[in-house]
Order: sequence, then C-alpha cells, then structure tokens
Amino acid sequence: MDENARQNATMMRWRLGSFSMWARSISVSVLFVSAAGLAAASCGGGEGTCDAAAVTAELEAAMPGDVVTLPSCRFEAALSVPRGVTLRGTSESVVVGPSDGPAITLTSDASTASVIEGVHIEGHHTGVRVVGDGEAELRTVVIEVVTGVGLDVASTGTTHVEGATITGGVTEETRDDSRWLRVTSSDAATHGVIATAGDLRIASSTITGFAWLGLALGSGTGSTPSDLDVTVRDTTIGRGLGVGLTSRAESLVLDHVTIEDVWTGVRGWPSYCGFIEAGRVDSDALTLTGCDGYGLVQIAGEAAHDALAIDGTGDVGLWIGASVAATVRGPNAHVRDTAFSAITAVDATSVTLEDVDIATVRAVRRTVLVRGAIEIGDGLELVGSPFTLRNVSIAGAERLGLLLDASASFSADDLTGVTITSEGAGLGAILGTIDRSAEDATLASRPGWDVGITRSGAAITNDAAFSGTLPAIVAPGPPSTGDVLGVIAPMY
Repeated sequence: MDENARQNATMMRWRLGSFSMWARSISVSVLFVSAAGLAAASCGGGEGTCDAAAVTAELEAAMPGDVVTLPSCRFEAALSVPRGVTLRGTSESVVVGPSDGPAITLTSDASTASVIEGVHIEGHHTGVRVVGDGEAELRTVVIEVVTGVGLDVASTGTTHVEGATITGGVTEETRDDSRWLRVTSSDAATHGVIATAGDLRIASSTITGFAWLGLALGSGTGSTPSDLDVTVRDTTIGRGLGVGLTSRAESLVLDHVTIEDVWTGVRGWPSYCGFIEAGRVDSDALTLTGCDGYGLVQIAGEAAHDALAIDGTGDVGLWIGASVAATVRGPNAHVRDTAFSAITAVDATSVTLEDVDIATVRAVRRTVLVRGAIEIGDGLELVGSPFTLRNVSIAGAERLGLLLDASASFSADDLTGVTITSEGAGLGAILGTIDRSAEDATLASRPGWDVGITRSGAAITNDAAFSGTLPAIVAPGPPSTGDVLGVIAPMY
C-alpha cells in the first residue's frame, strides 16, 4: 500500500469513528435521513446489491433543489425522483429495474428542473419514464435495456437528454438470429426512446441495438401530427433491426445526426433508416448509411434537408410520398449506392433538388403495387409531382437516370444545370406518359423539354434510340408501410 492509500485509509477510519460517536448523540429522525450515507459506506465499492430502502426514503423526503446521491453499488429497485430533485450516481452505482415497470420514474417540474445525472440503469421493462409538465434533464446516463424500452417520455413539458448511452441487445453478430423473428417487449429490448408529447431535446447521445425501433416520436396514425416538438443533435441512432427513427412529431429537427446500420434480419419486411409519417422535418448534415432496406421515407408533411447524405441502401434511398413538400439542397448533398431508385416522388406537393449528386443505382426486382415484380435501377423518378431541379448530377444508374411525368406542369426554368451520365444500356433522361393501372411510362413528345439537361456517355445515343415503355413507380409509399406502423408502439 502506497503512502496516499495509507493516508486515505486512515482518514476513512477516523471519519467512521467520528461518525459513530456523533451518531449516538443525535435524534432518531436525523439518523433516518442519513441512512443513504451509511448504505454507501457498507457497499464495498460497488460489490453486491444494496438495500434500496434508504435511498427510497431520502427521495421521498427530498424537496425541490435537493440532490440525492446513490451509493456505489447495485440497487434492485423502482426509484421515483420527485419534482425538482436531482438523482446523482457515482461511477459504480447501478439501478436494476423491475420486470413490471420503470427502473426510475422522473417527474418534471415547472420551476426547478428534475435531473438524473451519471446513473447507470439496467432496464427490464422500462429504463426511465419521464412524467409531469415541467423541465426534466437526463445527463450522462447509461441505460442498458434487457427487455422493453430504454426511455419513455410521457411528459408534456420539456425533456433534455445529453450525453446519454441507450443500448439494446442486437449486435452485428446476432442480427440474423431467429430469436428476433417474433420478438416482443417482454422478452427483448425493442425500443430505444419513445416520446409522445411535449418537447424533447437530445444531444451528443447514442441509441443503438434495438430489435424494433431506435427512436419513436409521436403516437397514433394518419396525416395529423402529434403535439410534439423534437430536436436531435450530434447523435447516432441505429445498429439494430427494423427502423432507426420514425416520427409523427409536429416538428422534428435533426442536426448532425447519423442513422447507421439498420438491419432487416430474418423478418419478411424490409428495414428503414428513417420513416416520417407526418409533420415537418428539418435536417442539417443528416447522414444515413448502411440501411439494409430503405433510407428515408416520408409519406406526409414537409421536409427541408440541407447537406443530406444517403449512402448504401438495399432499396430506395429517399422516397417522397403524396402531399409531401420536400427540399433537398447542398452543400455536399448526395444519394449514392442505392437500389431500385435513388430518389422517388409520387404525387408530392413539390420537390426541389439543388446541388445534389446521385450516383450508382443498382437495378433490382421489386413488387410495388399489383403488377408483379418490376426491375428498376433509376436515379430519379418524379411522378405526378411538381419539381425544380438545379445543379443535379446523376451518374451510374443501371436502367435510367431521370424519369419525368409528362402530365406534370413544368417549364425549362425548372430544369437547370442537370447532368446525366450513363453507361452500357443505361438511359439518360426520359419524359413519359404515366399509366397508373399498367404501372409504366410511355415515351412522350414535347419539344425543348430537356433544354436544361446535359447528357453524356451512353445516354446520348441510348435516349435518341429509345421508343418504348418502361415500368414506373406509381405508389406513394413502399408496400411495407403497414408493417412499419405496427412496430411504433411497444406491447407488453
């Protein structure tokens, strides 16, 4: 034992001895309030399981502004943090939740923020549940979810999450296990974060490893958004199954957010990195990468994406549905290495692409509506959707670079600085008359429609020789949309 260790041990013995003499001289009520400190001294630096009764009693007696510190050991308990109280953990304090409720319930307060800070939580139903109508904060918490949900935000106030690590049990090594086929919240970690109302602010956090959904925002179904405002910054979501993020929030801001490695596994419906059912989404430097299925799908609402980056999807990179007004613009905005279509819009309110690069689209066979499987590998399909394309580059689409609907109203000013390069049998840009029943496009004639397009490579000769029809995407959303909506709410 070195000199510092001996001094520390001597000081601790002195303090314990002094505490013992002092304790004998004070009232029973003061001894009761100090029980948490005794528990901390008896836990052996995190070894074993501590009695949670003292901490529970201290929390019950705490007033707004008080700080309750957990001892350095494991608690098997369901703790409740009152309004305006801070629950602070040590490096070795762990709260192990019950199988029938939250490990910690945090009640937000309108005047003094209720806080959980530096606490390690092991969730067997719900890690943390936030209720109330005021301010709540979770700082540098670690939530390891064995079964159920990591963080359930049911507060109508404002909840801040900063520096959190929320993890489930799915890993790259286990992603194809058959155990995930019919999983429920009672036997696996299914949802990372669920929020239904109020304001949610997430920063510098990770939400990974969940069997169904990483971040679920809003409740209900339909085009009417939930009364929920969400901002997510500098956060990573994904490395799990099903859906990375889904939203029905009235307002969703994604600032330097990465959604990565969302796997399909052994299920019959494809995965989604992001699925927006309703509301408005604004993003800056949103990155989607390694999506086994779709990249980002939005079926209602509005979208404005600056510097959107989509790389490596097994299906459509960006799907813009009916009545969606969407804008994607640079700098460095791109959709690359996708399948079926890089960007598809059907019956959108408007589509604006500015300073966007589309590259490498694999031709694959998919069933979209009732026609049967069709083989498509297109850079950009715009069907029934008014559009503006400025400085858009499309290259490496195996079947077709750009398909435009002849029924859509547009002028030469809506196509400026568009460059399309194709190789082999790949087509460049085609204006087609869309047959919704047959799910195909027939070449349409409109002199001067493509004055804003520059073709290169094989597109020059292939387009000039083309005179037939092409299978076209005419559905406002993927056929698996119903499957996605079914995983938003956890079931116990």
